Amino acid sequence: MMQSTALKTNDWTATYESARARMIARLRQTIAEPLAGWPDHADPKTGTWITKADGDCTGGFFAGWLWLAGREHKDLLPAARHWGYGLKRRLRSKTHYRGMLFYPGVLLGRLLHGEEEGRQLTIDVARALADDFNTAAGVIGLGEEGEETSNLGPGETTVDAIGMIVACLTYAANETGDERLRQMARSHALKHIDWCVREDGSVCQSASFDVESGALTRRYTHKGYSPESTWGRAQAWSMLGYSLAALWQPEEPLFLKTAQRIADWWIANVPQDGVSYWDFGDPRIPDTWRDTSAPAMVSAALLKIAGLTKDATQSAKYRAAAERGVRTMISQWMTPLAAGESRPAGMLIGACYHPTIGHAVDCEAVWPDYYLFEALEVLTGRLGEAQI
Repeated sequence: MMQSTALKTNDWTATYESARARMIARLRQTIAEPLAGWPDHADPKTGTWITKADGDCTGGFFAGWLWLAGREHKDLLPAARHWGYGLKRRLRSKTHYRGMLFYPGVLLGRLLHGEEEGRQLTIDVARALADDFNTAAGVIGLGEEGEETSNLGPGETTVDAIGMIVACLTYAANETGDERLRQMARSHALKHIDWCVREDGSVCQSASFDVESGALTRRYTHKGYSPESTWGRAQAWSMLGYSLAALWQPEEPLFLKTAQRIADWWIANVPQDGVSYWDFGDPRIPDTWRDTSAPAMVSAALLKIAGLTKDATQSAKYRAAAERGVRTMISQWMTPLAAGESRPAGMLIGACYHPTIGHAVDCEAVWPDYYLFEALEVLTGRLGEAQI
């Protein structure tokens, strides 16, 4: 799988453009298929998508990918509307993953294309999320219908959707003047710093709390190697979360400081090529899985942090770290990887979905596709570092 690529720095612009073009081709090939639902992950050998009928927790990223690509390729916008607004069936799902669905799947349509339906649906989902806000704890609980999660209910929470919840609630507050929504967003994000971000900048994925008193009862990582380990995607989700929170609520300086702290831990601990192992605490390293989904997410997060960081030296550090991971992924993990391949071009393989239950430990997945594409939009000058 691994191939050596020793390109000079000034050669990378063309490589970014080539990778972006391959991902557009992959997107077109996907929407041409008779999809039974939202693409979730694909067989790395064939590119055949496994779909989810209601979008699961990942369906918004397929629509988000289409919204981003549709800025330059307008013929993709009907598909973006179909897959984005189709998520309205999830407005009342009892899970805070609705933020993860509606930010990329719906709100990006409003932010990037001025979609009126995107405006109203975002307000609707923000109000629905607010209905599930636990005043005692100061968070919106995971809920009974959270997918891909072992512990469900109103007294559970995760870092996975922090920033996207903040974005939806803050957008709705700006549009409606309902300051209660802004305060809920701020509280949700701040509480997860206390509960899930460790002193050294590493992150645990999840927490449990008493729904009556709001008191923390445990914190743990449920998808990682152990409850105390640092699962790669928890670090990535939280980095994205606080970079988005900083973008949407810049008046709270702790959000950017937290995003930087999480990013600094990642940079200090990730392998030199920028692609992490699935869990930083797995004692089998290096004889265990890499997971391209985490660095794809991190690449987008690091570019946001770079754009929000005022110190030029620090900003350059974050951008360089983002580019390091992107260059490895598009050179060594994106199809085609050999001459005469039958797989579709533009597949980012090597995503390690859920190894603790043996699920799709080497696949293409839709959320890293989205985030790598977002990073390439920035690196090719089509999107501002901290635009979305």
